[in-house]
Amino acid sequence: MLLNHVLKSFYIQWDAQYMKCI
Repeated sequence: MLLNHVLKSFYIQWDAQYMKCI
């Protein structure tokens, strides 16, 4: 499913940003 892929990539990107802040 395309939406699932977009959601996953967005989550990974957000996770990377979150880890950078810490």
